[in-house]
Amino acid sequence: MTHDPTGAPLEPLRVLSCDLPDAGATHEFGVALGRVLVAGDTLALVGPLGAGKTHLARGIAAGLEVPSDAWITSPTFTLMAQFPCREGTFYHLDLYRLGHESALWELGFFDVLHAGGVVAVEWWDHFLDTLLPSTLLVKLAPVPDRPDARTLEIWTLPADGWEDRAARLRRLRLDDPCI
Repeated sequence: MTHDPTGAPLEPLRVLSCDLPDAGATHEFGVALGRVLVAGDTLALVGPLGAGKTHLARGIAAGLEVPSDAWITSPTFTLMAQFPCREGTFYHLDLYRLGHESALWELGFFDVLHAGGVVAVEWWDHFLDTLLPSTLLVKLAPVPDRPDARTLEIWTLPADGWEDRAARLRRLRLDDPCI
């Protein structure tokens, strides 16, 4: 658990919540999100299998201006992929297959978190105690009775410049159904 300087636990704050009707909307939201991300931003992409984490990551890559010929896939087997982008490097990681925190060290995970650029990590919720206080928790969940639809929520902790991150996210698009 993360604490403030007085030792009190920090409670997560919901910054944004919206309904995404299909994979295309998930991708487009990712594009809008990628456009407001800056070097140093870290995102934990969480949700069950098939929730749209990789669709969202593809959109984020497009918003970060990753070259269009880059093929963004789930890095489940490669564990990490990196692409040049307008913020330096876009790191896309998948921790699904990792069984123990020691594997994060072998992967160089903690070095990547502090390397600059933008980092999007699928399945970071398997290692919640390693989340940085500044991480944006992006939660995707299927909508019952609507197989293509997803709900999306973005959370942050009230630490390390959270007001700036929240303001950037809330400027995504005024016509978005996100609140």
